[in-house]
Amino acid sequence: MRIISITSGKGGVGKTAISANLGIKLSERGWRTALLDCDFGLANLALNMGLEPKRTLRDVVEGPCSVADALTPGPGGVQVLAGCSGIPALASLDYDKLSELALGFDELEAHFDFLILDNAAGLAPPVLSVSAAADETMLVFTPDPSSMMDAYASAKLLFQMKPGAQVSCVVNNVAAPDEAKVLFTKLHTIVQDFLQERVRYAGCIRRDEAVVRSNRRRQPVTVYDKRSGATRDFVELAGHVSGMPPCEPQKVSFITRLLRRRRELAA
Repeated sequence: MRIISITSGKGGVGKTAISANLGIKLSERGWRTALLDCDFGLANLALNMGLEPKRTLRDVVEGPCSVADALTPGPGGVQVLAGCSGIPALASLDYDKLSELALGFDELEAHFDFLILDNAAGLAPPVLSVSAAADETMLVFTPDPSSMMDAYASAKLLFQMKPGAQVSCVVNNVAAPDEAKVLFTKLHTIVQDFLQERVRYAGCIRRDEAVVRSNRRRQPVTVYDKRSGATRDFVELAGHVSGMPPCEPQKVSFITRLLRRRRELAA
């Protein structure tokens, strides 16, 4: 199972929409895909997908409910583990509690090809810990200069925590693919020159009114308008992601890696 953390230095760049639509398109291509809402303070993945889950991560934390039983079927066959907002144990990332859940998450590895983590935005240590524990990180940014700067800051801190991390970039809300490639090249050059690290280009999502309308209807754009330009971009993104060579297999589970990162930060 490939675990991909989708994150951003700046909020409001469309990270959750990219998580949802990428997960849907990977699932439609035949890959067994699960989505996990890792914004433990302000979870909205299920809301944005128009889902009304009977169980959430809160039920898993407070029990008795297994991780598998808390999954909610979503569009295209993707499975969603919904988060919940305002739960202190999750907002503060109670790692002792998460440690007890490790077995449940380990069981997912035998049943899915991809686990997409809709990570929180920002540069806080818990956010970076999720990305560092994942196999790969997908960094989302927009043409906004502040978004570019925050993306670089996020990459810098991640590479400091995990040298050689596998980082790919998705440029959202662009007028055309050429604009996205120019922006990516700028970021890549800065990362290479100042951090001596590399980032990869995963794709772009064009500026599309269908995205705005789909958000208002609480539907992923790939469900709302299958012929939109943004939907075509997500089809390409899913194809690119599934075609990327996987990282070296991890010998320990995601939760164990997450706990390890937490202990390193506390040391």
